[in-house]
Amino acid sequence: LTEEKEEEEETEAEEETEEAEETRACGDTGEDPKRRAISPSASPTKNKKKKNRKKRLDKSNLRLLEKLSEAVNNVAEAERVMRRALFAHETNAKLAMEAVAECTRLSGDAKNVRAIVKAQRYFAIKKEGEDAVEKLESSVEEMRANVKTSKARYGECLEQLNAISNEIHERRELEKKTKALKLMKSSSSK
Repeated sequence: LTEEKEEEEETEAEEETEEAEETRACGDTGEDPKRRAISPSASPTKNKKKKNRKKRLDKSNLRLLEKLSEAVNNVAEAERVMRRALFAHETNAKLAMEAVAECTRLSGDAKNVRAIVKAQRYFAIKKEGEDAVEKLESSVEEMRANVKTSKARYGECLEQLNAISNEIHERRELEKKTKALKLMKSSSSK
């Protein structure tokens, strides 16, 4: 928009300078400057300036039209979205009102009231049972995780124990060999 404003200001400034030049050129003759510009004796540079100015105006008008078209499309899309949302809202509101009406109709009947009161205990106990099961399931999951970490630690301990056992066997073998060498040396020196 700032570029368009600058171009408009430039064209306005150019028009003012051209008008001033035309009035100076006409001077005392009292001739209408606009008439003189239209006349065949008008200079070719002024015609070029007018054509250039017209091209710039056409370009800026095209840009403005494109932006206007884009804005109109955006508004139309927003209206479509709004209409869809309103339709969905009306549909959901109608369904909710029907459900509330059905609930009030069912709760108004004496037979249904007794059935609802009887069923409330069942659903309360069921909810308690489901909560208890959920707690137990979460504790079972914790225990499974603990068993898994314990098994991993147990495996590491077994590997370490095996490494220690191998070291002990190697030391014993080495000690046996050194004892055997000492015995051989002592028997050979006698």
